[in-house]
Amino acid sequence: MQHTYSIIFGLTADPIHKGHEQAIINGVEYLRNQGFVVDRFLLIPVYFPNLIGDKQKPVAGFAHRVAMCELVAIRLSKQLKCNISVSQIEKDIANNTGGRNYSLNTIIQLNLKNCLFMVSADHFQGRMPKFRKWFKWQEILAHTGLLINQRPGHEINQGFIRELEHINPDIFIVDSMKAVDVSSTEIRANFQYTEMAPNLSKDICRYVFINNLY
Repeated sequence: MQHTYSIIFGLTADPIHKGHEQAIINGVEYLRNQGFVVDRFLLIPVYFPNLIGDKQKPVAGFAHRVAMCELVAIRLSKQLKCNISVSQIEKDIANNTGGRNYSLNTIIQLNLKNCLFMVSADHFQGRMPKFRKWFKWQEILAHTGLLINQRPGHEINQGFIRELEHINPDIFIVDSMKAVDVSSTEIRANFQYTEMAPNLSKDICRYVFINNLY
């Protein structure tokens, strides 16, 4: 019997771009190539991001970021023949608790069996990987495995990966697949409407233009 996983992908989606879309495609195809079944793929726009490193507060409102994710979910569900959907759980948690939310809270509230949390490779690079700074990062691994999305120019700390595997063996690195090196910051700063925007799919580009997001 084939092993089944659900994938959780938290993203700011400001805007959701071709880099995000390629990560979704790569994640599904990688697991299928390994002989696994992808039961569902949840896109989870962050509500109040915990700003670390060079992260900035989202420009587009939460409702717009959810709407853009839903456009991508519908399109890629058909393309990949996979159940891809969008969850507003982070807004629900924030409204219920009135406090700051962390990835661990979201994962626990979702309560999915056999799940993998998709994270970008830049959180696992260098001598002191950023993932170590996540809130209760070791406890995260008690609830979910990781699907690490490789990105150009980010060399993963393999020693750290082995440390993670001692806590949870379900650590997968999606590499040797197509990557799109895109910056949301640059997209927002240089957005111009065109049907052939290089880093945004047509439906997202149109949505950004119509709603004057950037």
